[in-house]
Amino acid sequence: MTARRYTRNRRDANEQGLLFLAHRLGATWVEAGPLDGWIAHRGRWICVEIKNPDGRNRLQPSQEAFLSTCQQQGAPVYVWRTEDDVLRDLQARVTT
Repeated sequence: MTARRYTRNRRDANEQGLLFLAHRLGATWVEAGPLDGWIAHRGRWICVEIKNPDGRNRLQPSQEAFLSTCQQQGAPVYVWRTEDDVLRDLQARVTT
């Protein structure tokens, strides 16, 4: 009998690039549940869920429950799929 292998904390392929951008914008990332992690930016901690932009991956039921509670309490949660999401949520200004 072989031991089963479980993939714990599978990360989305775009996560590293989005977190690199957030860091360049002055944010601090802490990987912690119940979503992917927490971002500290401009004196606030906000929960973040990172999803691939293709929409194939879905939230787990426990994550949906957490998001629902956040909505009821008016607590912000960021869902990042693209660099534009990071720029929007961290209120970055693009200059030329």
